[in-house]
Amino acid sequence: MEPQNAMPIGEPKKSGVGALIGSIIVILILVLGALYFWGGKLQQEEGEINFDESAAVNGATGASDELSDIDADLNAGGALNLDEDLNALNQE
Repeated sequence: MEPQNAMPIGEPKKSGVGALIGSIIVILILVLGALYFWGGKLQQEEGEINFDESAAVNGATGASDELSDIDADLNAGGALNLDEDLNALNQE
């Protein structure tokens, strides 16, 4: 007969270190994701431009697609200074 090893079988230690580390990783991922989306929203808000004046000009134009009406709408929109608007955008 072979000799039997009489080593006592002990219960493994139960510790919540693995669960704690996993929870911290999940929380960090959620926080980083929230910051990513929040930063994207802030950039989008900064990129918005106030077009109230140009919207007022566009609202005054007609809905006809006749060439004479289109020409009249373009001539009536005296506030269309594209060069000045582009320069103002570049300065911002």
